[in-house]
Amino acid sequence: MSPPAKETVAAQGLALRLWRHGALDVDGGPCALLLHGAMDTGRSFDEVCRLARTRKPELTLFAVDHRGHGQSDVVGAGASFHLLDFIKDTTVVIAALRARGFTLDALVGHSMGGNIAFSLMGALPDAARHVVLVDSVGAPPEEPEEQPARLAELLTSLSSPKRASLPVASVDEAIERVRRWNPGLSVEGARRMVEPVLVRGEDGLLRFPFDERLRGPTPVRHPEAQHLAGCDRVRAHGTRVTVIRAREGFVPAGDGDDVLGAPFLERARRLNANVVVVDGGHHVHVERPDVIAEVL
Repeated sequence: MSPPAKETVAAQGLALRLWRHGALDVDGGPCALLLHGAMDTGRSFDEVCRLARTRKPELTLFAVDHRGHGQSDVVGAGASFHLLDFIKDTTVVIAALRARGFTLDALVGHSMGGNIAFSLMGALPDAARHVVLVDSVGAPPEEPEEQPARLAELLTSLSSPKRASLPVASVDEAIERVRRWNPGLSVEGARRMVEPVLVRGEDGLLRFPFDERLRGPTPVRHPEAQHLAGCDRVRAHGTRVTVIRAREGFVPAGDGDDVLGAPFLERARRLNANVVVVDGGHHVHVERPDVIAEVL
């Protein structure tokens, strides 16, 4: 399989890497943007894109490396890697694609990428015709009275410097480390995540392409009423929504293995979402790329 084409988008003073699968000639063909999760990269969607374009060759698919991930820029001293930063970056990427004639038929987000897509679509439901949330239905809620303690956790963490990931000697060692970080992840799934993106240094060792400042507590969570208001905006606009839930993933089950747990069931209802349930763990995009390709 040939690697995707490299492109760059300027967003808020940062150069973000876009991985393009498909031809530059638009001709009104369908287009999708894929958003990865935390400590991952756009290259994890390579197999999704290959399978989707095998079935529908006219698809043009873009996968972005978020700031501080993969081949995208890191932020300067004192800047941040918060969800709102990723949402703003993604909005700029979508605008840049529109300026080139690409109208998003689908915005696909896995994990943190799903949280980005969920929040962005709640604010701008015309950003894409279809949003696909992969083992995500937005971030967990939290009431305002819980925010001071969360802020205290964030402020306390500032005195502890973040450590970069230790280098590894081989791809196989990198695969095993990623599997330790993500229990249940298969060897093949981990390989799809790390093999295309490891960076070899002058010392011959391989390094993970992530800014160490990505690690740390979530600074803000929002009350459920805010999430539901976004859902209502998406549904009122008529945006199509698909939720792909992994049975052993992060989105909890409710009463029955194919039902979402609270509060995500109500979000899916408000979104009028089609819920697709698959066996396996959280990393659906590398474990079951055929499922996402079929949705696309």
